[in-house]
Amino acid sequence: MRRFVCLFLCFSLFTLGAPARAALVEDKPSAVLMIEKLHNALLDAMKQGGNMTFAQRKQMLAPVVHEVFDLETMLRASVGGGWQKLSEDERKTLSEAFAGWTIATYASQFKAWNGEALTIAGFSDPEKSNVLVNTEIKPKAGKSTALQYRLRQKPTDKNDGPWQVVDILLDGAVSQLALRRADFAKVFTTGGALALASHLNMLTATLEKAG
Repeated sequence: MRRFVCLFLCFSLFTLGAPARAALVEDKPSAVLMIEKLHNALLDAMKQGGNMTFAQRKQMLAPVVHEVFDLETMLRASVGGGWQKLSEDERKTLSEAFAGWTIATYASQFKAWNGEALTIAGFSDPEKSNVLVNTEIKPKAGKSTALQYRLRQKPTDKNDGPWQVVDILLDGAVSQLALRRADFAKVFTTGGALALASHLNMLTATLEKAG
């Protein structure tokens, strides 16, 4: 189970039941509703996995990933200060590669359902600038694993932007952004944006090949 969660720290969450919908607390602030939307999409992909190709899962999950995750913020945090020095074209190329890899990762990991269950155990103060949504992954047998989604409201002039995920923490401690930064920094520092984009595209191609 631990191995699966580590793979998913390039994202994942499960729930049990039919129809495929996540179990949630009754009072749902916007941040929790956003996680629910992700869960439902992932479950649909899992439960339909046997009848869908990799490309179809990607097409199904892409809009939800773009809506739920603040991909630009996550990418900038992964790259570090070098982001500010990039041209608009470099940022666009790198952003497209990062989004493609993120979506492919979900499509690769969520292609079958084996009875896993997910519960949302609670959430932090929804009036704060960052909201933590606490979840538990429960296998059919064995120990549950805690995951926390950290969400932040997208800034807008009217302060009505969507709440989006900016990080995922395993057991409340292991940050996905920290893991990514360690993985991406060397490639970016050595070869810049185009080298990192090429690296991400290669990872995506590997996932697509595996189906």
